[in-house]
Amino acid sequence: MLQANNVPSLNLGLLPGLGGSFTTMAAGGQIERFMQYYLQAYRRAFHHIAYFSYQQEQFCNFTNDPALLSQITLYPKDKSSHYRRYALQMVRQQAQAFQACDVLRVFHTPGGIPAVQAKRRFGTPFVTTYGYKYHRFSAIEGNRLNGFLLRFAEPLILRQATAVIVTTHELQNYVHQWISPDRVHLIPNGVDTAVFTPTPSPKSRQPKPTILFVGRLNPQKNLPMLLDALALVKTPFHLRIVGDGPLRESLENKARAAGISFQFDGTRPHNELPAIFQSSDLFVLPSLIEGHPKVLIEAMSCGLPCVVSNSEGNRTLIQHEQNGFLANTQNHSQFAQQIESLLSQPTTAAQLGAAARKHILNRYDIHTLVQEEIALLRQLGEKRRLQVRQM
Repeated sequence: MLQANNVPSLNLGLLPGLGGSFTTMAAGGQIERFMQYYLQAYRRAFHHIAYFSYQQEQFCNFTNDPALLSQITLYPKDKSSHYRRYALQMVRQQAQAFQACDVLRVFHTPGGIPAVQAKRRFGTPFVTTYGYKYHRFSAIEGNRLNGFLLRFAEPLILRQATAVIVTTHELQNYVHQWISPDRVHLIPNGVDTAVFTPTPSPKSRQPKPTILFVGRLNPQKNLPMLLDALALVKTPFHLRIVGDGPLRESLENKARAAGISFQFDGTRPHNELPAIFQSSDLFVLPSLIEGHPKVLIEAMSCGLPCVVSNSEGNRTLIQHEQNGFLANTQNHSQFAQQIESLLSQPTTAAQLGAAARKHILNRYDIHTLVQEEIALLRQLGEKRRLQVRQM
């Protein structure tokens, strides 16, 4: 369904996770990825895009791309409301913008409250991603009340969703208890395999191999256990941690006390990550739980050998001793043994890295996956347009 000028006529509404915004994406180093791979694809597939933010912000502060600026309108939060209250008020305050949307895209299920209201008020279909078990993440982070509330909110939002995107078979099976299989679509997270590539030329020899972690420094990532494991590793190495969070100071102190050679780089823009992966020798992800970790997909795409915890999310990507190593989340001795094995056997490490890269090439190209998502959104939007015309 195209207009005379060949611009797609459907309008798309974007809802971030609860409290989300361009500001929070920029702080987490993810705004470049979202702009390049999602917004650019959306603007080519839809006539107009509305982004409903939980911050007082302006889109022009994040891009000077004329195509994006002409097709995307950012609707900021009002000044006074707490973001939870604003989630309940958003549709009423931005009613005209919501009514103009043919389909809504919710990036994280807890952010689906406005979409549920828009569906009830205007009949607008919405697609949400159930990317991980949000209530479990909250409980691990110490927010038990929020975890308790999410345990009830998640099924309510999922039941109202027109379609649900899940990123793994584990999550697909999990959400089937609330919604029929025909409404669930498996679209994993992806990576630009032409950008996240193995080192283009042989690595220059470093005095010590680099062990890399990329991610938030919070309890869910299980980094104290990683440091306990690294303290047992005999082969000399250098630990590089890219990311930030509330545990940074305590982790730095623990690494220093253990005599580990380390550096903490803080959060880096997404476009710097390929070079960071390529300059490293081994990737680690000791998380207690994951959804479908993009950072692990990126590391594998760069051909890095990986040692990760045998937890939800990680084990959907890593097959033990085939394209990486899995270790028990609470067994720091086992983690140390796996790391020591790869540091001392570079041939095995290279073979696992090559197998990891091959695995990603087979299924996880981000351009293909975004087009799968867009096809679903357009199908629902066109169906809604037809229903409105027949009223």
